[in-house]
Amino acid sequence: MTRSKLFTALICLLLPGLLTIGWFYSNVPNTQSSNLPDYPTIDIPQPPVSTLIPRATPPAVPSTTILFDMSHSNMATLSEIDPFIRFIEAKGGEIRVTENEFDLAQLLKSANAYVTLAPIQGFSGADITAIKEFVYRGGKLIVSADPTRNVMSTENPTTGYARGFTSVEVSNILLEPFDISIADDYLYDMSSNEGNFRNVIFKEFEDNDLTQDINQLVIYGGHSVTSNGNSLATNNETTFSSATDQSGKFSPFALVKYGQGSVLAIGDFSLLTSQYIYSADNQVFANNLADFITQPLRSKTLADFPRLFSGKILIQPVKKMDVDGEFLTVVSKLESLLDAREGDLTISREDKSSVDRIILSTFDSKDNPEDIIKALKLNLKPEPVETASSTPVSTLKATLETTRTPLPEETVEEPGGNEEFATEVPTELKVSGSEIEVPGMGRLASSELGLVGLVHEKDRTTLIIMAETPEKTRGFVKEIALNQLTGCFVFGNVAACKVTGSDLEPKG
Repeated sequence: MTRSKLFTALICLLLPGLLTIGWFYSNVPNTQSSNLPDYPTIDIPQPPVSTLIPRATPPAVPSTTILFDMSHSNMATLSEIDPFIRFIEAKGGEIRVTENEFDLAQLLKSANAYVTLAPIQGFSGADITAIKEFVYRGGKLIVSADPTRNVMSTENPTTGYARGFTSVEVSNILLEPFDISIADDYLYDMSSNEGNFRNVIFKEFEDNDLTQDINQLVIYGGHSVTSNGNSLATNNETTFSSATDQSGKFSPFALVKYGQGSVLAIGDFSLLTSQYIYSADNQVFANNLADFITQPLRSKTLADFPRLFSGKILIQPVKKMDVDGEFLTVVSKLESLLDAREGDLTISREDKSSVDRIILSTFDSKDNPEDIIKALKLNLKPEPVETASSTPVSTLKATLETTRTPLPEETVEEPGGNEEFATEVPTELKVSGSEIEVPGMGRLASSELGLVGLVHEKDRTTLIIMAETPEKTRGFVKEIALNQLTGCFVFGNVAACKVTGSDLEPKG
C-alpha cells in the first residue's frame, strides 16, 4: 500500500514535466499560421528629410552677444540645441549663459537677444522690468515652453502634497507685458501627422523673414500660442487642441513688436533640437531664427552704458589734454569699465573714421567736433541773459504806486537830487562761459557739470565725455568708471552728471 502511494505521487510529480518536454521538444511542426500585419503596405506619414545647410566658419571676432537663460531651473540644455547654437556662432553671435547669481539688467546691456527655454522657476519683478526695457530699446526676446518639460515639486513635506509646475506658467508671466499667451495644451492631428497624432505638420505660413524658404514644419507636441501679433504659421482644419478637443485656428508661434524690439514665443522648442531639427524644414527655421536674433545689431542707448561697443575703440583726447601717466591711468579705468578685449583700445589725437571712438573733451567749443555737438544739440555758448530790470526808477516807482494801496500817513522820499540814481538801473549780464545749454535740461552751470553724449553715425559710434577743464574731465572719467551713470540725469542721448572730484587736489 505504501509503495502504491509513493509510485502514484512520483507519477504526479514527473508527469507534468514530461508532458511539457514532449509538447515543446517533440520536433512536431506547428501547422497553424499567424496572421501578421502586411508591413510593406503600411504607409506611415513621414516628412521629407531636409538637405543639410552648410555652416559658415564663425568669424574670428564675434559681432554680437546672445544671452541664454539657464538660471530659472530651465528644463533644457545647450547641448540639446547644438545645431541651433552652431548657426548662431556662424553668424557672429557669441553665446553667454546666465549664472545663478547675476545682475540681469547689466548682462542685457551687452546682448542683442535674450533666450529662455522651458523655465520653471519664476522671474523676479526686477528681472521682468529689465527684460521689458531691454526689448523696448531694440532687444529680441525668445521664450519657449514645452508640454513635455514638467517637474514635480513637493509643496508640503508633512502632507506630501505635490504640484506639477510647467514652463507655461512661468513663461506667461514673462510674456504678459507683451500681450502674448501660451496655452496649457498640446496640438494634435489624427489625419495629417508625422507617424504620431502629436507630431503636427504645418504647411501654411505668413510672409516673414522667419518663414523664408520654409515649405513645412513639424512640431512634436507643441502648445498653441495666441497674441495680437504675427502668428507665422497656420494649422490644418484637422488640427485640434487638447484643451477643448475642438478644431480651430492654432499656431505654435507668436511674433510681437514692442518699442524698438521684438518678442517671439514658441510653443515647442523640439524643432530646434538635434533629434528633430533635420525633419522637414525645421533646420531652415533654426537658421532663420539665428539670423533674426543676430541681425540687425541693436542700436545702443545710454541706458546700455557702458556696454556700448563690441570692437576696436579709439580714445581721442583733445589737444589741450596732456597724454601722461595720469592720463594712462584714466584710460586703464575706461578699459576696465568697457570690458574691452586686449588690444581693442588705442590712443590717438587723430581721428580714424572707421573706428568707434571715445572723445575726452572740455566745454570749450574749439575742442569739440562740430558735427558731434550739433548732433547732441548742445549749445556751448548760449546768448547772455538779463538778470535785472532795465526799467527807470521813476517809472518803476509810479508802477508800484498804482498797483498797491498807500498806507496811512505814508510818505515817499525823493531821491534828493541824485540824478544818476534816478535815471536807470544798469543791466547785468551773466557770462556765457559759466553756463551751457543742454536739450531737455535748459541752462546748466558748468563748474560742477559733466556730460556724456552718444552719437550713432553711419559707420561708427561716438561717445563724448566732457567737463569744464581737462583736469575735471579726468576726474569725471574716474567717477563714472566707479559709479557708471548712477545719479545722472539722462535725456535722450545726453547724460548730465555732477562732477565731485578733480585731479587738482593738493599732493604731498
